[in-house]
Amino acid sequence: GAYQAINDYAQSFIDVVRATGGNNAVRNLVVNTYGACNGAGDWNPHLQDPLKNMKMPVDKVKDHILFQVHSYPMIDDLTAMEREVTQMLDDLETYLVSQGGPVIVGEWGTFSENPTLENYCHYARWFAGECKRRGIGTFHWMNLSDGMYRSIPCFNSPELAEAIVKGYHGDGFTPVIPVIEDYNLDYQVTYRDLWSELNLTESSTDLSQYKGITFELDQTPSAGLLDVKIYGESEGKEQHQKVSDSTTTVMFDASQLGAKANRITLQYMNSTLFTITVKSVCLIRKDGTQEPCTPSAFWGCEVQLIVIG
Repeated sequence: GAYQAINDYAQSFIDVVRATGGNNAVRNLVVNTYGACNGAGDWNPHLQDPLKNMKMPVDKVKDHILFQVHSYPMIDDLTAMEREVTQMLDDLETYLVSQGGPVIVGEWGTFSENPTLENYCHYARWFAGECKRRGIGTFHWMNLSDGMYRSIPCFNSPELAEAIVKGYHGDGFTPVIPVIEDYNLDYQVTYRDLWSELNLTESSTDLSQYKGITFELDQTPSAGLLDVKIYGESEGKEQHQKVSDSTTTVMFDASQLGAKANRITLQYMNSTLFTITVKSVCLIRKDGTQEPCTPSAFWGCEVQLIVIG
């Protein structure tokens, strides 16, 4: 059956790698359960079968094989999450660690569609700490260094990075978490599609706190080429303004948007390939002070970070 095939595959993997010699004769090797399943949940009576049927391959090198699973629990209910994941970790110890192989969670994150940052950080801190306590290695897989952030050494979710590190080392540890504000950056945008959009900010903006947005480009675009598109609090509520200079300021119109702007984009009104550089974006508070924003690709465009100086 499927589980026997997985065990046979794991054994073949060990045998083939060891036979090549050199460092491969002694290096650590990782084998997955069926589908990297972790046995968590109660929606199916067979969820633990991948753990129960996984066998430690025979290896001529002692203590150099690890088991791997993945974990993406729902985290909207933190109490339920801790209960489910605790049982998962207990089962990993019962069925895998007991065979003499350490376990790593080679991918982890969450399947919750829109988790709050507070919940995600709570989960990350708890999970990293609990796995350390049990001697289980973890490799976070999502929402730490995504998209354009991969071109410079910083995190797009520094709060999450800090939660993971403090979960591992303890609350008394003070990590150094590189953030995008540490760099002087330009944002080179390449538009590829008609109507494609760059996020000037994708965060919800409360119009009782902010009165506008301003941004600077490296050039004045041709007339009608770019349009500021502001998404209001509900479908159909929008505000538009053509871009006719290298520096553009748009004041929010609550009569068109409602109480908030859910997203503000720079939309391309042509279909030919076009590149332009955004030098800065700032929301304007009611008191006139400015709050920097980080542009990002929405759809149909790519963003490359350019470090200045």
